[in-house]
Parts: sequence; structure tokens; C-alpha cells
Amino acid sequence: MKRILLILVFCFFLSASFIAGMTIKERPNITNYCPAFLDKNTDILWALVQNFRLENNLKPYTKNQILCDIANTRAQEIITDFSHDKFLNRFQNYPYLIAENLARYVAFEPDILGGWLNSPSHAKALYASYAYSCIACSNDHCVQIFTNF
Repeated sequence: MKRILLILVFCFFLSASFIAGMTIKERPNITNYCPAFLDKNTDILWALVQNFRLENNLKPYTKNQILCDIANTRAQEIITDFSHDKFLNRFQNYPYLIAENLARYVAFEPDILGGWLNSPSHAKALYASYAYSCIACSNDHCVQIFTNF
């Protein structure tokens, strides 16, 4: 445990030294240096979100492959363009209400959920009555897609 903590601290300072003073587009891909620290486990994040739903007397989401495909595409897109613009343009005429939550540069999965819950617009999506969802992560960029069919 002590060794893992030391590795995480090292990775944090290593990554911080790389990105200090850089714009988003100038930031290098530091995942080559600390991949275990930056790669997010979507199964863990999914379980945390489902547990949150149950704890708040909300129905758990049903995972949907269509939404998983969208989430996987978006996880790749937000690495270079971290915004909702492509999503909003792509789904402006979608026949169902559809939403997304985004996260990046967050160290641990519980912190991603915590960040979403501390943001009114992201929390609104998590508390809404969406029946279907999927989460995808690409390194340290994560996306959750929600809809009802």
C-alpha cells in the first residue's frame, strides 16, 4: 500500500510538472508515464453511479449498446475538444431527450461522480428519470450518456 501511494504521489508530481503553465492543447499525453493512475475503470464508475441511484430511491440505469457506442465515440472526441458542442450539434434533432456528463483530469472514479454531483447541471442529469445510460472512458476523459427510448 505504501508503495502504491508513493507511485501515485510520484505520478501526480510528474504530471503536474508537465502541464504547469501549458494551455490545454499544449499538454502532452502524460498517460505514457503513469497509465495506471490516469486510466479510469468504467465498471467502477458505472457501479458508483448505479449505487448513487439506488441510495436516492431512483431506478438504476439499463446499459444500452447504442449509448455505449455514442459514449465511446465521445470519450475519444473530448480528448482534443472538451466541450458539449459536437454532442449538441449531433443530437439536436434526436427524437428523444438525450444528455451527457463529461469529466477529465480527475484522479479517481469516486471523484468523477462527486464532481458531477457538485455541478447543478450534471447533477440534474443524474437525478433525472432517464432509464438508459452508458459510461465510457478514454484514459482520464470520461463520458456518461443518458436517454429514454
